[in-house]
Amino acid sequence: MLTAATLGRYDVLVPRSFVVAEAHVSASTVDTLLSNGVFRISRGLVTLGHRSLAALLADWFAVEGLWTDFLSAGGPEDPFALVRDYLREASPSLALETLRALQLGQL
Repeated sequence: MLTAATLGRYDVLVPRSFVVAEAHVSASTVDTLLSNGVFRISRGLVTLGHRSLAALLADWFAVEGLWTDFLSAGGPEDPFALVRDYLREASPSLALETLRALQLGQL
């Protein structure tokens, strides 16, 4: 959820495969979150819903120390590293869309 929340605060939707790879979770875990309504699919990409909800969750996760847990599980160390990883993996069109969203959100 940290992956989707961090990027979702800027209205960036992420491919399911990126959530699985970056968060080091199984595809079935993502499927469970989808079937339980925690994640949603929009335009074939994963989202938590409204960017305000994503921002609230991302901030709460950070306060709770989830970046430390994320790093110890092999994930990125902070939101900037997550965005960097996403831009490296995204298709050119998704990368451009993400850069526009980040510019509007003033990351």
